[in-house]
Amino acid sequence: MLNFKEFQEYIKSNVKDYLPESYKDADIQFRDVVKNNDVHLTGVLIKKENETLTPNIYINELYEKYSSGMNLDEIVGDIADLRIEHDPPEEAQSIGSIFTNYEMVKQRLEIHLCDMELNRDKLKNQVYTEQGDFAATYHIKIGGDGMLRGSAAVTPNLLKGWGITEEQLREDSLRAEHSKGAVFTDIEELVAEKTFGLKSTNLLDKQNDVIDNEVGFSFYCLTSEEKRYGASMILQEDVMGKVSKLMGGDFYILPSSIHETLIVPTTTQMTLEDMSIMVQDINKEAVEPEDKLSDKVQFYDSKAMVIENAKKRESRLAMEKANTKTASIHQKIQTNKQKKGNIVSETKRTSSRDLTAAL
Repeated sequence: MLNFKEFQEYIKSNVKDYLPESYKDADIQFRDVVKNNDVHLTGVLIKKENETLTPNIYINELYEKYSSGMNLDEIVGDIADLRIEHDPPEEAQSIGSIFTNYEMVKQRLEIHLCDMELNRDKLKNQVYTEQGDFAATYHIKIGGDGMLRGSAAVTPNLLKGWGITEEQLREDSLRAEHSKGAVFTDIEELVAEKTFGLKSTNLLDKQNDVIDNEVGFSFYCLTSEEKRYGASMILQEDVMGKVSKLMGGDFYILPSSIHETLIVPTTTQMTLEDMSIMVQDINKEAVEPEDKLSDKVQFYDSKAMVIENAKKRESRLAMEKANTKTASIHQKIQTNKQKKGNIVSETKRTSSRDLTAAL
């Protein structure tokens, strides 16, 4: 059996046999890529002459299939089919030129959220802003409208070339994200939409300010209209303000994936531990490793308009309560000491007066 390096060499030596004549002079390279949650993948790029945009075909899963007994030439043929299927149209080749023009880039900016602790390698060469437990990274959207969709991360070198600050990049990205539109849906309606094709209601369009959340297990999904990298909608202040009105105040955020978050009202009967276990189970059983956002439940404070790690908040409040209680006890002790001191002083004064009278 071939090792992974030999597997790559076999692909490079044979894939052109399965491709049309237009690929005869194509340059074949392999590239290691750090994806979300520091997942390291190897992709093959089959780049035709004068091509500026080339799809990256990841081969890690294909190697696993080969290791499990799949025919090697069949795999090479599949790679060729994928390359032909995702061949960018000629008009897409002009996209590469926009990277040097920030005014054109602004229209294509988008924000991806990731867990800071799980993405140390990925963040080394990306511009990002810390958002509590999360990092907001900035990307240039490529494709769409019938073309293969992808994105390119904004790197420090790109930022330097544009001559703009991180703050401007953040503001422009938030503005571009806002134009995508947010969708806030009851989870039961969302399931019905995916199962039966029934259209769900965007609760952000509701005229009534507060949803009647009975005490129980209500869940809502917050994402973008594209339903792609929609977890970043929690960074939109007006969206979060509207959600807090619908929830009647504070709420919990379950970071279920990079594409959406689950919103839970504080009327829930679930404990914070229940919610933490639920997020971990969802991430383990229903979310691809690359699509995982985080296991850390968040809390939205509607008055302060901030997102905070829910467990850290719970610990902080417990500590503040303990400190307040301790301060109260100390105050009572001090007050009692003062009262006793006053009684002693008064007793001494009384005794002194009695002695003077006796003399």
